Amino acid sequence: MSYPSINYNKLLKIIPDIMEKLRNRGFKFGASYSLQILNLVNAYSLFDNTQVLSYNDVVQIFLSVLARNSHEEKIVKELLNEEFFDKNDFIIKELYLIKEKFENKQILPEKLNEKDYEHFVILKALNAVRKQGKFYRLVNESDFKEITRIASEMEEKEIEDKIISLIRSMNPEEIVKLQRSDLFYKSLNYLPIKKLEDLGLLLNKRHNKKAVIEIGKAIKERVIKGEKVNAKQVWDLLKSLDMLDDIVEKELMLQEQSLVKRSNLNLNDINKLSGIENGELVPMLINRYIKSAKTRNDIINIIRNVNPKDLWKLNRSPIQGDEGELINAAIYSSMALKESLEYIKTNNEGNKIMSRFYLSKAQNTLNKLENKNISLGNVNKSSILSIIVKADKLLDFLEKGETAFLDSFDLPLAFDILRNMYKRLDGEQKIKIERIAKNYLIKTLSLKGYKKLPIKKKSTIKSGKLLIKETSMNIIRNKEDFLVYKRKVKGKQISLALDISSSMADYSSWALSISSIFLHNINKLVLFSSKPIVYKGLSFNKIVKLLLSLEFSGYTDISSALNELKDKNNNLGVIITDLKQTIKNRNPESITKELTNYGMKLIFILPKNHDNREKHLIEENGGIVKVVSSPEGAAREIIRILRY
Repeated sequence: MSYPSINYNKLLKIIPDIMEKLRNRGFKFGASYSLQILNLVNAYSLFDNTQVLSYNDVVQIFLSVLARNSHEEKIVKELLNEEFFDKNDFIIKELYLIKEKFENKQILPEKLNEKDYEHFVILKALNAVRKQGKFYRLVNESDFKEITRIASEMEEKEIEDKIISLIRSMNPEEIVKLQRSDLFYKSLNYLPIKKLEDLGLLLNKRHNKKAVIEIGKAIKERVIKGEKVNAKQVWDLLKSLDMLDDIVEKELMLQEQSLVKRSNLNLNDINKLSGIENGELVPMLINRYIKSAKTRNDIINIIRNVNPKDLWKLNRSPIQGDEGELINAAIYSSMALKESLEYIKTNNEGNKIMSRFYLSKAQNTLNKLENKNISLGNVNKSSILSIIVKADKLLDFLEKGETAFLDSFDLPLAFDILRNMYKRLDGEQKIKIERIAKNYLIKTLSLKGYKKLPIKKKSTIKSGKLLIKETSMNIIRNKEDFLVYKRKVKGKQISLALDISSSMADYSSWALSISSIFLHNINKLVLFSSKPIVYKGLSFNKIVKLLLSLEFSGYTDISSALNELKDKNNNLGVIITDLKQTIKNRNPESITKELTNYGMKLIFILPKNHDNREKHLIEENGGIVKVVSSPEGAAREIIRILRY
């Protein structure tokens, strides 16, 4: 594109006006920033006697001083565009330059050189060419004028979206022709993952190292975020590029567990991967190492370094003697825990029966070793007994409503247990589960530090009721004579939008546990699938009841939910979703832009499997996006964003 040159003296005169316009668009900076820009402009002018700066130089000066993120960068560029050239003339000139290449010609795309093919794609994206048989031709003059007029009124991002949308529909052989164009690299984050994989294989065969590495980076990012891929194909591609690290190995093995046979992970890596969310992966890795072990000592060294709850894949101990019996007890206890967890999900009586059976076997095997002092590192009598107790208490809760053990599970699994019980029961028993859930959440949120979000640290603490007991203890124990008052914290109000569509079903307990972090502060709750349902002023008890009873189903309309968040009395919105919009409506990113311009702060919390293209668009339009795997691990960071 051809950009205007800018006179040095003219630029010095309009810098104050540009800074003022940026302030009006939400930028906050002092006079020192204007001085930095003036100094940089002066520095540029010293190297050029023509006293003229290129448009790109001016843009870089302003961005280097003012833009802290992609959203601010976009605002700066938009304003400078408005200041230095007429957008309408600029776009028309660019399109007519491209038009000259193809005027009165039959266009055969596969015969075009790389630059002409790039220009052809731009024309096609704007509907400026028509297909005639196997050829294309430009539209007539009047249609072309109308196309340029429409294009000149569009935002640059809208035109780019049209081009990327066309590239998404092209086959890999066609996309390859754009490999030396900026369009190629911009489109990588938005291509369907299958097309990205095929494109990587195609370019790898052609030994185009630079393009393949960029494709590998895009695939790797999508894999880490949980997107489903052809795991074997991606494994081979990334390995050939030397881009297959431990994290990617783990994610690919989660999708295709036969890849365990190819893994180079060591025992320390196994411990890092351990966790309920990894399903059979860790037990399969342990099983692989046990089978490949050559001696009894090798097997014992492996067993010493694993979590006993991950041993259920072994079925029976690979060694004999007392150590073998201890391993058998660990295997039975891990099988009992696995069956009890399955019972939560399926409500299948067979799982409960098998869990009781394995509990009995584990306990009987331990009893045989009662008078023997034997331990294999992590696999010892104490750790095995802990698993037995956990599985037993889990079954007790499901059968009798015993709740003391809930604290030993993470928040999503605890939600899973409570929700399953709530579905099974009715009447007074349902009310009991609501009370249990409320008390558990209050205790958990308090212990983990997820207390009520204050509005401001300095103004939230107010003197309340005089605490006689605490005052007396203070005087007696601490020898201090000041009075102790109950401190009251005024909570910051937020609007919470929760996606309960079918695409979120696999993340339902995750989503509910994230929601529970904000229970003290929810002023408006928006539940949405195909349409939003809005709740205002709900009590803590009613929100808990609602979360326990939710079913995840239906299509997704994020846009309508975002519209419900607009509130002049509440400028904070938290949206828990996978960003997979399935109902035709306005784009979520355009509504995000409107709301952020309105003064709202929007925080999108996403699971690992989400729409990556929409994520980038939301970020570019002012939304704050956090991809979260563990509710507890991410809570403090999210709360910090909300607080400040």
